[in-house]
Amino acid sequence: MYYQTQNPHGGDIYAEKVELDYSANTNPLGVPPAVIAAAAASLERADRYPDPYCRALVKAISEAEGVKPEYILCGNGASELIFAFCAAARVKKAAALAPTFSEYASALELFGGETALYPLRQEAGFLPAPAYVNGDVKDEIGGGACQVSSTLYAATAFAFLETVDRSCHVFPVNYMQMGTDATVTIPKEGKSIDFKFRNNKNFPIKIVTDFNDEERTISVEIWGTLEDDDYMPVEFDNTYGWTYDYDRFIDPAYPDREGYTIKFLVDIYNGTEEDGRFFYRTITHRQVIDQEGNIVEDTILNPGEPGKYAMDTYYEHP
Repeated sequence: MYYQTQNPHGGDIYAEKVELDYSANTNPLGVPPAVIAAAAASLERADRYPDPYCRALVKAISEAEGVKPEYILCGNGASELIFAFCAAARVKKAAALAPTFSEYASALELFGGETALYPLRQEAGFLPAPAYVNGDVKDEIGGGACQVSSTLYAATAFAFLETVDRSCHVFPVNYMQMGTDATVTIPKEGKSIDFKFRNNKNFPIKIVTDFNDEERTISVEIWGTLEDDDYMPVEFDNTYGWTYDYDRFIDPAYPDREGYTIKFLVDIYNGTEEDGRFFYRTITHRQVIDQEGNIVEDTILNPGEPGKYAMDTYYEHP
């Protein structure tokens, strides 16, 4: 409850008549029937405090997402967790892109911290770069972010991490092989495209990035623990001939372990739509090759429905 203060959060549909509320991430289609049924079934236990450790919920999330229970923290919405983090960490100063969720600044200020806002405006130093907008290429603030997400996607695929959500570009890009890119978009009107992956390993990972301003390149490395069933990488190859120094990836505890080459191989097909647009469709393989040149594993990275493949589709630039 807010007491005689301004509401920084959004979701206040009571002061004015609101048909569709875009200030909060609520479901515009209403509450799903399954949620209503679950809430009704729990009313007979409304006289009890809820489980402070959320044991059943944590167990369900752990099983559904394949994440260890100790990595899961449940909260009453993102706001509670943001304030809880700031209360525990006592961050002195933090940077935030703007516009963004106002609770970041509110929580920092409440616990003695300071927020440095960086608006996504050209006068603030954010430069326009080519972006795909409604089937065309235009310079926009935030353009070029897909180079980061695409490089990250390739790194996670080489590291055998699980892809949760990934989409290709509408047109081929000049910095990645078709079938190995991952596009992202800035949210507009509640819609966006994102790249998401899951750490499906038994140990935490560390993502190390580097930007070379002179060469205008970005690199992403995934650091982790080499497990018994993992292939020890010697070389990474995405069909463009990119190779990486394997000593950055190998745990020195396994100096005698047999090494493998991990390679991207892309099958490319083409055709013409009924409206005359020329297209490419791709299927991307991740192959593991032993020292004798034998393919010991061949995994298709864009599977669709059982027995089918969700091929990436690209169109020629207009």
